Amino acid sequence: MFLAAVLALSSLNHAPRVILTLESFVRQVRRADYAGDTELLDSLYTLSDGLLVNPKQESFLRYWRGFAMWRKGLNGMNDKVSAPMLIQDFRGAAEEFEEALRLDREFTDAKIAEAACLMNLAFLAGSDQAEVKRLVGKFVPLLRDAEVTDPNNPRLFWVKGPMLWHLPESKGGGQARAFAAYDKGLQACETQTVKDGDSIHPSWGKPELLMNTAWSKLNSTPPQLLEAERAAIQALKLVPYWHYVRDILLPKIRQAKQLQISGGIPPERKKENNTNA
Repeated sequence: MFLAAVLALSSLNHAPRVILTLESFVRQVRRADYAGDTELLDSLYTLSDGLLVNPKQESFLRYWRGFAMWRKGLNGMNDKVSAPMLIQDFRGAAEEFEEALRLDREFTDAKIAEAACLMNLAFLAGSDQAEVKRLVGKFVPLLRDAEVTDPNNPRLFWVKGPMLWHLPESKGGGQARAFAAYDKGLQACETQTVKDGDSIHPSWGKPELLMNTAWSKLNSTPPQLLEAERAAIQALKLVPYWHYVRDILLPKIRQAKQLQISGGIPPERKKENNTNA
């Protein structure tokens, strides 16, 4: 039985008090992520301080606290939040994942998630080559360790996909390898022992892999718009209220289809970056 903490939630849906457990924290964070509710993610992170009283669960709590900040940053990228704010979120998330790893060195999902945040920070570093090199030197070993300890982890393929997408083929990347990673991740979702749900064990991944597949099909050369639409719809069947896919990605795919039919070319696609949104 997980220890419950009585926490004031006056700012959340005007509820004066609720009982927050680790399970309910995970559930609320994941829902806020899909809903694109960055304010709620921030509030939940702060409120979860009250759960830092059970050392037996702390590594999981640290993971999900990091997850809240990670997804606040990813949603913020879609909402055009300023770079300094995004950097703050991703750094805070990486610190939580690093603490989870300090508590449990075998926590593969914490390695994957920290690597993802460091990758986002490298993207935001832009032309600061020294900072990019420093961050690459941190996230590459984390991904290598994760590949050794849990090579069939769906979330590993989700994080590796964008990296492969942006790497040239001469360095082991390319669009085909990114698509192959997403396909392997989707296959791995069917065999993972912990199924996605209310568990405190990280088991998410299938909707996210479908989303990345949809984004990549949209932005591939040439665009594969029917497959992009199909993957986005599949993701929405799993998470019907997913703000990014429903309100941003799928409309872009359908707009591109209309432009393709009319012979137009959507210029904005070339300016986008896959950031595991």
